[in-house]
Amino acid sequence: MSTTTTTRAPPSMRRTLIGTGIGNAVEWYDWAIYATFAPFISAQLFSQADPTSAILATLAIFAVGFVARPFGGYVFGWIGDRIGRKTSMTIAVGLASAGSLLIGIAPTFEAVGVFASLLLLVARLSQGLAHGGELPSSQTYLSEMAPREDRGFWATLIYFSGTIGILFGTLMGAVLTAVLSEEAMGSFGWRIPFLVGCRDGFVRPLHARPYEGNRGLRTAGQAPRTHVAADRQIPQAGPAGHRADSWADSGVLRVGRIGSGVCDQRTRH
Repeated sequence: MSTTTTTRAPPSMRRTLIGTGIGNAVEWYDWAIYATFAPFISAQLFSQADPTSAILATLAIFAVGFVARPFGGYVFGWIGDRIGRKTSMTIAVGLASAGSLLIGIAPTFEAVGVFASLLLLVARLSQGLAHGGELPSSQTYLSEMAPREDRGFWATLIYFSGTIGILFGTLMGAVLTAVLSEEAMGSFGWRIPFLVGCRDGFVRPLHARPYEGNRGLRTAGQAPRTHVAADRQIPQAGPAGHRADSWADSGVLRVGRIGSGVCDQRTRH
């Protein structure tokens, strides 16, 4: 009769999971509050000569963040491979928080003219780059730190934390609009969620141990190396000569591919 034993993750690894999840939730929170408060942003940071054009411009800048995300994935994926996942995530969260701060303190169109709209564009570009780098870096980092048998599960928790961030941002919008008057919301209320978001991003410590085994990719002519994460080793080359960590290539990680890789490992053993 066989028994199955479950290894409980040590406290340091649980802190890694929680800290990384919080960082990812803050990133998605930033995106949720922009969409939620778009009407107030358009009224304050764009010309009201044509309100319809103002709201369309606000939504267009929202879309700019999505355009910037692939570039962020490339840049922060490179940083994660050369310097470390923790450094990559810390920079990404800080950049996103700086974007939130910029939106939260941006002067109105009435005060500085088109410069207000330009600041919003810069802020959204920063957040787009940061989010494009933070998501794959977080997934890769958690997969590398996770116990082997729970690697796919840990990576999927990134999406759980992201949903929490979206819900929190939407809930904040509902609470503020219910508590504050329309005049107060248009004056300062819409800025509160952005200031809260930047505060969480700047003061949140990354509860993760440094990962020292990902400082570079294998170059041509070098023998396969071994990644060392925590107290275990993850082979970099599989039995067929393919890299076992191919899901981390170019800083992009897909949970489905992780699940397939885990299933393949279990099948072999």
